[in-house]
Order: sequence, then structure tokens, then C-alpha cells
Amino acid sequence: MDLELLLHFCELEAETYQVPYTVYDHSEKIYCSSPILVNIDLLTPNLTIFNKIESNVNYFITENFLIFGYIRSKYDDKLLFIGPSVIGVISDKDIERIISRTESKMTPEQKKELQEYLRTCSIVPMGKFLNALSVASCLLNQEIVSTQQLLTKGIEEKNILKKAQQQLIHLGEEEIYLNEITSHQSLTNYEEQISYLIKTGAVDQLNKMLTDFSYNFGKLGPDSLRHFKNSSIILNSLALRAAIAGSLNPGTCYKLGRFYVQQLELCTNIDSLSTLTLSMVKDYCMRVKNEQAIKTGEDVINKSIDYITENCHAKITVTMIAEEVGLSPEYLSSKFKKVTGINLPNFINQKKIQEAQKLLAFTSMSLSDISESLAFSNQSYFQAIFKKVTGITPLAYRKEKKF
Repeated sequence: MDLELLLHFCELEAETYQVPYTVYDHSEKIYCSSPILVNIDLLTPNLTIFNKIESNVNYFITENFLIFGYIRSKYDDKLLFIGPSVIGVISDKDIERIISRTESKMTPEQKKELQEYLRTCSIVPMGKFLNALSVASCLLNQEIVSTQQLLTKGIEEKNILKKAQQQLIHLGEEEIYLNEITSHQSLTNYEEQISYLIKTGAVDQLNKMLTDFSYNFGKLGPDSLRHFKNSSIILNSLALRAAIAGSLNPGTCYKLGRFYVQQLELCTNIDSLSTLTLSMVKDYCMRVKNEQAIKTGEDVINKSIDYITENCHAKITVTMIAEEVGLSPEYLSSKFKKVTGINLPNFINQKKIQEAQKLLAFTSMSLSDISESLAFSNQSYFQAIFKKVTGITPLAYRKEKKF
């Protein structure tokens, strides 16, 4: 694309998102929006991570909590890097490690400038950072890559969540107390265990793990909420990938991922963030369990289930599903009931009510709006179906489960 247009775009976006934009052409840096980073190379020490990536757009998080996004041009040899931004809190030791790994020869003045830059480096919300990547991909490669897709792509250090949580211990005067943690629940393999339990739909084991593994926070500083939001967003990405590996419909996972990023960003305190994060992880796991319970060896039934899951917010009829899978409505209804033990219209309603439960618990949408969102004919019918499926009214459910 036209270089002048690209550089103008980078200048505007750097101002909008408050992160540096850097352009390379044939491996040569030709532009950097940050005056401090023009002659300082923070990218080269991390290129071993970057070189493992095959896609044209992605992001990666370094062991020192810097996050970089990149877009590789499909049409020429240009590379656009976005960042670094910061995930969580960077300690003085992290700053020293970052500086020691740079391959630029720095004067004492440059080193001091870089130290100050890293200490004040912008902490951009994960959703906003991924939006910046998505917009840049549209311009550079003329292709749409959604933030939901990017959530499943990021290359993260194996224990980045553990490291991010541990960094809170070093927040100066702030006090953090960890409850006793049994050996099988240690932070070392916490993420791996969560991934495995979600992938296998092991709801009971996950509930026990999350109940036993708890934090008791003392006074927290002003950066801690942003820090934990980013950690929770990373956990959302991890849970999303585990759910896909557990055979949950990818379209459903992407929608969930986007939904939870939005809700996490709305949290205003650590307690509400913690509650939502636990609910989020359990939600992914329960959906995998339910999906695995009804999935069969019958492709036509599985395709029907996928169609219903992907179109929960639209009107769905047996005839529409039958057309999608190439069977008559009568034969599909009979086969579905025989294989799953569930009447097909009832299954459609169950899936819609599952979505309604999420909206009731995590949003302030009115019953009328939820009913319309899920394509029920009217609010009264929605309320009747909700009570039939769950045993309680939508308002009673919201009062009991409201986050």
C-alpha cells in the first residue's frame, strides 16, 4: 500500500490508542511514532517468538509483561508492530531485564529515558488493543480479523497468568495474602489444570478447584484493577481455546469470548471482577459438559445442534434446521428424539434459555429486550418458556444470580 498513507494512519492510530506504532520494510525500521523508541530496539530480543508465528496478524506477550501486536503485509515486505503496551505491573527488575536484552547501544540519557518510558508505559485494555490490531489489518491487508478470532491466536508465555498474579506481591506497601494451596492446585500448573478441566467438561472438579483456590486481598493500589482485568482477559482466552478443544462450537466460543471481554472491562472493583472471572470459567466448562452430553456419532444430529447453537439469537424452526441438514422435518424430528432423547423444539428452547440466563445474570437488559434478542414471539411467551425450562421466573433468576 502507499507508504505515505500507511505512515499517516500509524500517526493517527498511535494518538488514538496511546501505544507506539512501528513500521519495518525489508527488516529495516522506517518509522516509529515514539521518539524514545526510534533508536531503541525492544522488538529484536523477542523475534524468536515472532518468527514462530505463521499468521499475518497476531500478538504476543513477553515474559516481562510487554505485549506486542503485529500485522504482516500480504502484498509487500512491510511489517507493522503495535506496542509495546503493558499487561499488569512492571517491576524495576523487569525493567532492568528488558533493558539488558535490548540490542541497541544506549547512552546513559537514553537508558534513563527508556526506564521512565517503561515505568509510565500505557496499560491499554485488552479489548481496545485487539481492536487496534483488527483495524490495522483491515487497512494493511484488506481483510477482516475480528477481536474474537484474535483472542484465540495470542502467543502467551506458558505461565504468564501465574507471573502476572505473583507480580502483585511486589506492589510496595500493598498487602496480599494467599490462602493455603494444596500441591495439586499450585500456581505452577494452575492454567494447565483449568484448561484440562474445561476441555473435558469436568464441572464438579473445576468447582472444587476454584473453591479451594482462593485469594484474600488486602489494600490494593490503583494499578491492580487494570492488572487483574488483563489477567482475567488472558484467562478468558485460555478458557475459550480449551472449550473449542472440548468440541464446543467455535462460533459460540467467539461470541462468549467477546461477551466476557466486554463484561470484564465494565467491572469497577476487584470483588466484582473476581466473581465474574469465576463465573466465566465455570460457564465455559458447563457448556462443554452439556455439549459433550448431547453430541453423538450421528453427523446430521451434530450439525443440527451446531446450527441451533450458532443461531440462538434468530428465529429457528424445525423446517429451517431440516433444510440446513438436508432431511425432511418429520424425519429429522423423529431421528433427533430417538438419538438424543429430547424433543427438537424443546431443545431449541433450552438453548435459547441458556443464553437468556447469561444475559439475565451479567447484563441489565430488560426482559423485553432479552425476549426480542432471542427471537421469542413476545415477552409473555419468553417468560413462560423460561419458567418451564428452569422452574423459576426470569426475574427470580436475575435476583438470585445477578452479578
